[in-house]
Amino acid sequence: MKTPLSFLLLFLFLLGFGQSNEGFIRDSLRRIEEIKLEKKIIKDFGNLEYESLNTKIINDIDFSKISQKNIVFCYENYSYDVARVFIDLNDANQPLNNFKNPAFNQKDFWTIKTLKTLSKKTNKNFIPILDTDKIEDITQFKKSLHYNYSRKDPILSLLNKFKKGKIKEVINEFYYFSTENNNLELNQSEYEHMEKLGKLNIEFGNYLNKIVTVKFTYNDNDETYKTYQYQNKNG
Repeated sequence: MKTPLSFLLLFLFLLGFGQSNEGFIRDSLRRIEEIKLEKKIIKDFGNLEYESLNTKIINDIDFSKISQKNIVFCYENYSYDVARVFIDLNDANQPLNNFKNPAFNQKDFWTIKTLKTLSKKTNKNFIPILDTDKIEDITQFKKSLHYNYSRKDPILSLLNKFKKGKIKEVINEFYYFSTENNNLELNQSEYEHMEKLGKLNIEFGNYLNKIVTVKFTYNDNDETYKTYQYQNKNG
């Protein structure tokens, strides 16, 4: 009964707004449709196995476009929206509605197995950022995690497998993954100005009929797209 109650609360909230804010009402109704789409996509993807898809995506990454030894990768597992603040008041502490990639996204791709494969394949170091924020203090990061991510987000267990790197000129640390380098040190200017590091951003889109689109962005200025479709459970 949680969903009917949520919609009733939404209706009462919108009713209180009256007719003076038709744009807000239209946006709220649009978001209701987006939540319906999110649920359809999740049901459509069912219990698909993502390992084979991850392998195909790894093989399609063009590392010739990233010459740097140290690569920053972006972790953003949800496409956020403000809708659930109004629509699902019973579930306000959970991730907000995500119709862009609710079934397969960064949390499914950026795993320890994926990182091990990438590191061994390229002999490069991989440094995570969340949106545009580097992770330097994991304790503080955990405290603020619920503002942008679910408190149960896999990034927490993932970070526990990462190593701590050092910034040479200051007493500071950062997190990175590598199968080769156990003592990574970066210059302060290199770390603070990420354009001096390699950068890999992989964005996912989910569509009905078990379709996944992937946007690869290399060093912020080179974009390519790939589309994958499941023909069976294993891809």
